[in-house]
Amino acid sequence: MRLRIWATALCVVSGPAVAEMTGNEFLSLHERNPLQAMYYIEGVLGGMQVIVEAHKLNSPNSLQPTPGIGCAPETATLGQYRDVALKELREHPERRHLKMQYIMYFAYNAAWPCPWTKYQK
Repeated sequence: MRLRIWATALCVVSGPAVAEMTGNEFLSLHERNPLQAMYYIEGVLGGMQVIVEAHKLNSPNSLQPTPGIGCAPETATLGQYRDVALKELREHPERRHLKMQYIMYFAYNAAWPCPWTKYQK
């Protein structure tokens, strides 16, 4: 019961932040409500992490690299993830029409490249 109340409260607080949005929409949200924008970043990161973990479970012996969100240090904060995403949006306005999760994926992989990515070219 307690978990259900917490989940309901989170949905009410986060509102449209749980929906997909473009980079333009995210910037607008960030200007209006930075905390709600932070919840959005946290939600997308959680989804990305689920994909990484699912890939590892389905392919434990695979030699293929795990798709993910770059190789950020474990000590990277949510604020750092937000800052990297905002930097990408500000430095590449031509990409703001893309879905925010794609922008975040490319931004995090550029900011924190994994050692194996340089060998894939």
